[in-house]
Amino acid sequence: MHYICRTLNIAFAHDTESNKYDVLLGCEPKEGGGYNFSDKREYENPLEAWSNYIMSVDSLLRRRLGDKLEAEGKNRYTGESSRR
Repeated sequence: MHYICRTLNIAFAHDTESNKYDVLLGCEPKEGGGYNFSDKREYENPLEAWSNYIMSVDSLLRRRLGDKLEAEGKNRYTGESSRR
């Protein structure tokens, strides 16, 4: 498996044995190299795999940023201060 990139706990990889592209969710580095992961999505089309990788990262990051903004008393979508 050739790991192309990793953002947060999501990785994009090419499985050289099956010649498929993988999006790995719940991804954590393991001792000795490689990753442990909770979910693996396989694609034959690298563009489809890349698109799903980017959408997964975008969704997770937007959720985290929105949660951070709300914790600061701001609107999760606009970043503007909420009036209470």
